[in-house]
Parts: sequence; C-alpha cells; structure tokens
Amino acid sequence: AQVDFIRSSLAAKAEGSSLDGLSRDLRLLQGLLPDKAQAADLERLSGEVKDLHSSKAEAAILDQLLAKDRTLSTTLSEKAEFAELEQLKIQMHALSGSSAQRAESYAQ
Repeated sequence: AQVDFIRSSLAAKAEGSSLDGLSRDLRLLQGLLPDKAQAADLERLSGEVKDLHSSKAEAAILDQLLAKDRTLSTTLSEKAEFAELEQLKIQMHALSGSSAQRAESYAQ
C-alpha cells in the first residue's frame, strides 16, 4: 500500500515537479523497499530454516528407526530360522530313533 502511494506521488511529481524531487523520492523508495523486503525475507527464511532443521531431525530419527527395524527383522528371522532348524533336528532325531527301533524289531 505504501509502495502504491509512493508510486502515485512519484507519478504526480513527475508531471509537475523538478527532477531533483523525483530523484529524491526514488532514493527514498529504494531505501524503503530493500529494508522491508529484507525483513520479510528474513522472517520467511527463518521459518524455512526451522522447518528444514526439524525435517532433517525427523529424517535422522526415521533413518535410525528404519535401521533398528531392519536389524530387528533380521535378528527375528535368524532366530526363527534357528528355532525351525532346531525343531527339524529334533524331529529328525526322533525319526531316526524310531527307525532304529523299527529296524531292531524287524531284526528280532
């Protein structure tokens, strides 16, 4: 709004005032705009930095959790395979024992 006001006053001065006044107003406008733009940009960039920082922190935590999940899944899988292998060994031992008993019974 202030920029529009200054622009309209510049246009009015350009029609009926001196070149010095117009140059002064242009310098004033240039002086005002960068300050406001910098303050607004700084606030916006500060917000973006905070968002990025929390996103990176969340991403790091997520990466850690995913790594733990993979480790746990692998460990559980290995334990399940080991338990299954032990169960198979027990069953094979039981079968071989009963086979040996059957062989002895047939031999007698």
